Amino acid sequence: MPDFAWNDSYSVGDEEFDSHHKQLIRYIQILDDPGEQADLDFLRAIVDGLVAYTNYHFSAEEVVMRETDYPGLDRHLAQHAEFVDKATRFRDDFRDGAVTVGDEILDYLKLWLVKHILTEDRGFTRYREKTLAAS
Repeated sequence: MPDFAWNDSYSVGDEEFDSHHKQLIRYIQILDDPGEQADLDFLRAIVDGLVAYTNYHFSAEEVVMRETDYPGLDRHLAQHAEFVDKATRFRDDFRDGAVTVGDEILDYLKLWLVKHILTEDRGFTRYREKTLAAS
């Protein structure tokens, strides 16, 4: 997935969530920058930041989903949990020196995030818009 960057087609129509998604993309862009690959301490901080920010973003999303009684909440929570588990295992393995920031993990991060934004997050914001319009 060359030139991974935010574009307006990723927008879910919610400024806060779009801002969060942009930040997650920034973390992945830094990890994907060959110029940053030599500084392991910096990369560790970025990987830690990615996991922490992911948890922050998912928590914020989940609060709003609960407030609106989103019927897809359980599925969404399961996807979040799966991603956090994989990202946390990657972080821990990276800290231990068992893995590097390679194409496999970068492709996973990029593809998962874009797919999740375009399907799950966009589906939720559409549901929320309809719910708000009906009330």
